[in-house]
Amino acid sequence: MSGDDSLDTQTSFHFQSPSYGDEVKQTLFDSFETDDFDGLRVMIATVTTTGLDGFKKRFETFCKAGKSLNFLIGTGLAPDPNAIQQLRDIRDKWPHLVNLQLVQTDNGRNLFHPKLYWFHGNKQHRLFVGSANWSGRGHTTNIEAMTKTEFTVEPSDPPKILKSLNDAWTDVHEAGQQEDGWGRLLKPSDEVLSQLESSWSAGQAAQDTTVSVETSEEAEQREVWPFKGTGREMVMDLTMEQGGDRISQVQPPKTVWRQFFDIEPEDDQPEYEIEDARTGDRYHFAVSGKDHNWTLEIPGARVSRPAIIVLRLVDHRKLIYAVYTPEDAEYNEIDQFLEDNGRRPHHLQDRRQYIHSS
Repeated sequence: MSGDDSLDTQTSFHFQSPSYGDEVKQTLFDSFETDDFDGLRVMIATVTTTGLDGFKKRFETFCKAGKSLNFLIGTGLAPDPNAIQQLRDIRDKWPHLVNLQLVQTDNGRNLFHPKLYWFHGNKQHRLFVGSANWSGRGHTTNIEAMTKTEFTVEPSDPPKILKSLNDAWTDVHEAGQQEDGWGRLLKPSDEVLSQLESSWSAGQAAQDTTVSVETSEEAEQREVWPFKGTGREMVMDLTMEQGGDRISQVQPPKTVWRQFFDIEPEDDQPEYEIEDARTGDRYHFAVSGKDHNWTLEIPGARVSRPAIIVLRLVDHRKLIYAVYTPEDAEYNEIDQFLEDNGRRPHHLQDRRQYIHSS
């Protein structure tokens, strides 16, 4: 995005974590309470019903005041069809104020992935750019960061940042209208919602349908649940064994170190390459001794409990993992799997574990 030295701006940083609070959601809430804006534009990768909690009334108040809502939502991460339906209901109530479109990228390597919230007025603008999708996890439980930028413009002399924002919006719409564009713009019709429902329920892309709703090729390669049924895989409850301020330090029982990791907790411990299956982020951490047991740092474990981790040992010293909480569509299935197949190796602990090795 282009800069503009003459523009008077105010920028603030907003962080969210289990210990820091849900500042992302609150600062978005506050933006609906000002009279400076006459519309909101959103570019987002995905949306969930839990993410809309607390916002629907604000959307309606916004529209009752004659203010517009404009949503561009990606299909690559299979947004919650119930959330799309709720937004469609608002659009149907105020069709002249609400625009709702889904962005389908035609190239499997390109995922529509922005997180942009733009409150705009005749002179006043407030822009949020960061990591948070419009989801319950994005607004409350995930570790997220957002930058808020406010600026005032003179309509007769728009700054470069405003031109860049409008150019980005135009690029998405032109890509959906050109035959050789990188994507398509879809209206949330009953047919599209039906296919999103299939994708949401099955946890994978619907096949042989008019509208393709699929994850990127890279995301498919990183898929963790369900099991592939080959190699060494594990499902395990995450507990609070290290306390709130060390929640990402996971201490599996000794049976897990031996059966899954194939190491003895008393030996010199190796370093692992650890990849988050959802984000693709990679880390290198060595197993370390803490509090009479061995600990492995799992960044994605910094979520509220209850939580379940799915691990795949894809190489001798490489782990791929995903952490699931009750807010995830897959959680109930995984929880039931653990209840049916898992074991509790320690009589004083409720932690369940299941190890598959072939």
